[in-house]
Amino acid sequence: MDKLLFGRRVLVVEDEMLTLMMIEDMLADLGCESVTAAATTDQAVALIDRQVFDAAMVDVNLNGTDSYTVAHALAVRGVPFVFCTGSIAVVPLRAARIVSGGLFRGKVALPFSPVRPADSVAPRDAHPFNGRTHNTGASRPEDGRRRLSRRTATVCSIRKPTWRQVMTSISSSEAAKAVVRRNTEEVQGGGNFEVFDELFADNFFDHTPQPGRTPDKEGARQLYKILRTAFPDFHADIHWQLADGDRVTTYKTYHGTHRGEFLGVAPTGRKIQFETVDVMRVRNGKIVEHWGVANLFSLMQQLGAWPAKQGRS
Repeated sequence: MDKLLFGRRVLVVEDEMLTLMMIEDMLADLGCESVTAAATTDQAVALIDRQVFDAAMVDVNLNGTDSYTVAHALAVRGVPFVFCTGSIAVVPLRAARIVSGGLFRGKVALPFSPVRPADSVAPRDAHPFNGRTHNTGASRPEDGRRRLSRRTATVCSIRKPTWRQVMTSISSSEAAKAVVRRNTEEVQGGGNFEVFDELFADNFFDHTPQPGRTPDKEGARQLYKILRTAFPDFHADIHWQLADGDRVTTYKTYHGTHRGEFLGVAPTGRKIQFETVDVMRVRNGKIVEHWGVANLFSLMQQLGAWPAKQGRS
């Protein structure tokens, strides 16, 4: 595989959201099977106790608390990791000694790079960032107690994100939001199912399918066609969108005129509107997953299928 971290399970311990998002995107691009995040030492240690990780990236300072307990938990389990910090000066040798039996002596101050952290997972003797060898001990002492394997810990410095890096992260989020907006406007609102085929991945999965619909791409296509048949002028007002990594949350209000049968209700000619909140995961420009909730109770009330709520007398 040409992905440096293909199939790896990585723990990221980081309390800065922007930095975390950038690391998650980087690790996804490098082929990680899963990226699990923790923002505190307690969260991280609990995750380490419950799950198996192939590697970890650990921020030295978590909201004013050092992460040495996380490093120790990883070291006990033999999980290779890197220390990350915005300033190499804040990483004393004590941190390295705690996790390497006192044998580690390397400190590295480098810009954040999507390639260098990947090297730290590979089983090589060379220092992952500058080519120098740092032997952190690979032997098991005579008393049988477990020591850390070679190159378990490295200290790296992550500088504040550059404007280019920030813009790359923002551009990625904006691109994902644009895909979701295009689906809302051109497919749901415009009935363009050629665009539907372009935007939806073949392995699309709906975690909240409507009753009677399959949770796959074909099920989504059928739902959209049913809506457009029942409400030919079906369209949405998007109130806001938020992107979290590759997931886009959208709050919107749908509008339409009831011209065809819908859920057993004959056409009424009534104008309707109802709110929805949904989340779509976008990868490589394709919608791959969906979660959503819609106020269908209000919609059915507007169609006269269910009695309107009566006020208290």
